[in-house]
Amino acid sequence: MQPALKIVLLYIAFSAGWFFLVDRVLSWLIRNPASLAAWGALKAWSFVALTSLILLFSLRRTLRQLRASEQRWKLLFDSAPDAYYLHDLSGTFVDGNRAAETLTGYQKHELVGKNVFKFDLLAPDDLAKAAELLEQNRQGRAGEPTSYTLKRKDTTHTAVEVRTLPVQVGDQFLVLGIARDITERKRAEERLRESEARFSAVFRASPTAIGISDYPDGAFVEVNDTFLETFGFTREEVIGRTSSELGIWLSREDRLGLIQALRERGRAQQREARFRRKSGELGDLLISAELMVVDGREYLLGMLLDVTSRKRLEAQLFQAQKMEAVGQLAGGVAHDFNNILAAQLLQLQLLERRSDLDPEISTALQELEKGVERAASLTRQLLLFSRRQVMQIQRVDLDELLAGLMKMLKRLLGEHIVIHFRQSPKPIFVDADPGMIEQVIVNLCVNARDAMPGGGTLSIATELVAIPPNAPNLAADTQPGTFVSVTVQDTGSGMDEVTLKRIFEPFFTTKEPGKGTGLGLATAHGITKQHRGWIEVQSAVARGTTFRVFLPAKDPPLVADSGTKPPAIPGGTETILVVEDDSALRLLVRKTLILFGYKVLEASTGAEATEIWRSQQPVHLIFSDMVMPGGCSGLDLAHQMLEVQPAAKVLLASGYSSELPLEIGRLPAGVKFLPKPYTPSALALAIRQSLDTPSR
Repeated sequence: MQPALKIVLLYIAFSAGWFFLVDRVLSWLIRNPASLAAWGALKAWSFVALTSLILLFSLRRTLRQLRASEQRWKLLFDSAPDAYYLHDLSGTFVDGNRAAETLTGYQKHELVGKNVFKFDLLAPDDLAKAAELLEQNRQGRAGEPTSYTLKRKDTTHTAVEVRTLPVQVGDQFLVLGIARDITERKRAEERLRESEARFSAVFRASPTAIGISDYPDGAFVEVNDTFLETFGFTREEVIGRTSSELGIWLSREDRLGLIQALRERGRAQQREARFRRKSGELGDLLISAELMVVDGREYLLGMLLDVTSRKRLEAQLFQAQKMEAVGQLAGGVAHDFNNILAAQLLQLQLLERRSDLDPEISTALQELEKGVERAASLTRQLLLFSRRQVMQIQRVDLDELLAGLMKMLKRLLGEHIVIHFRQSPKPIFVDADPGMIEQVIVNLCVNARDAMPGGGTLSIATELVAIPPNAPNLAADTQPGTFVSVTVQDTGSGMDEVTLKRIFEPFFTTKEPGKGTGLGLATAHGITKQHRGWIEVQSAVARGTTFRVFLPAKDPPLVADSGTKPPAIPGGTETILVVEDDSALRLLVRKTLILFGYKVLEASTGAEATEIWRSQQPVHLIFSDMVMPGGCSGLDLAHQMLEVQPAAKVLLASGYSSELPLEIGRLPAGVKFLPKPYTPSALALAIRQSLDTPSR
């Protein structure tokens, strides 16, 4: 019930009761007419006085209540943390609280009477929004929350959010506005947008494949471009589907292991797994994944690094290291074996020089010599495989070399193999050891023959190939430049992927026991590497095999080499210092050189040779083994002597020469080389040529 109505009812009730009581008492005391007239006047005066007293009392109480209510509202209005203000329907300010003064920087008396559209309080771009909001209030509707840029008195700018409500104060319609400073919120939102933009940029540009999927459903909700490139799918094919539906996992165990790690720890790091691309191609992944919560939903963030190329390179490096280790072993064995073969070959040929030999003994010696030569050939294969055989480099017309090899290949491969040889349109030249290159081609052709036991076709072709530096999908050994390519292609049984990975391993063979040494392709690989080239191979089961040998191309020689007759092998009377740690071989070398008329001094180590060379003068030539005990190799010995006597002559010999430069032309001036094993004639010829070479 309203306070005013309560006052009226109270007044009526009290007046009626008072009048009735006074009337009864006085009517009983006074019975004459005069008294009645006086009583009427008294009653009227009493009624007016009492009524006035009651009204005054009630009005005073009401005023106190109104003042208390106004004070409470004013206190609430002024102490509100948000800015409260009142303006009329034209936008003119009527009132504002202390928060409004703080927010704007203006005192209340500076704001009251100012029109928001004429007062420099809002940014020009925000005036249209303020007019639209005011129109909503005029129609009796609350305004939608609206953001403004507020221009404070000190010229700084503040972001505010305003809510408005039309209110009636007395007979006047006003607008109550509530403004809140949202500067920090805006900054936080801006930082969030910047953070999201950075994450989005990193997400899109990351070289690592990234996928975000629902958990535990596994349906992808977002992936980056690297993910699509890695697996070969389009975005439409991926979004909304799981990795299992896409067929990415090659192994179910890899997937289950990842899920188990996520369940136990909420993350999984550096897990290896095999995967399948859309094309069916297989590869290797390194996976890190973590669960995260966004807007109350759980997602799986997966980062997948394609390490297929790295795995392939690791396998190639392991293969190279394995071949290097076996090569070192083979080279070491070949060194000792060559010393034995050299001694046997010298001994046999010295015996054959005797004129009193029985014919049967002479024939036996010849057979022994053939055996030694076969052993020497096997040793050369080991050295070729280990890339420790010194090359006799010369400019070679590759088409001419292969054309000369065709007749031998036809006899070697048999009539059931048809050979097609296609030469390059123009002559092609390489710097190579002809014998080694022939060995490569023969080994590849023999390998092809064994893959075609029932017959087939072998195609050999040469061509000039230019490989640009930025060529895509280069193999690990491929180098940019101009190369000569020799293609050997067969129609044989081909090889599976497992065999392809091992074909260049030493002693690896798919042939039956006793039918292959496993050195053929390993030797071809070693020779090609030694010539700064490489071999590529393509094969599939029942679809044949194609080998491509790449060698650096060279310009044609300016003057063609002319054939010369073998030089004569004269002896001499000079003094030769023989340095060899193998006593049996040293003895036979000494006998051979004495037979050709030379004076011979002997040493078993580099230190001993130095003492003899300094004390015995003159020494016309030093003939030394390359590899010797005591820490002084033949090449070290040559350098020491050439420093003291630049005109000194040095002839080095070895069947294993990892320290020796691969090209003879890079030896120091005055130093020649003789490979082991050697015959007496080859030794005498090398000695004579070294002595007759003019000193520089």
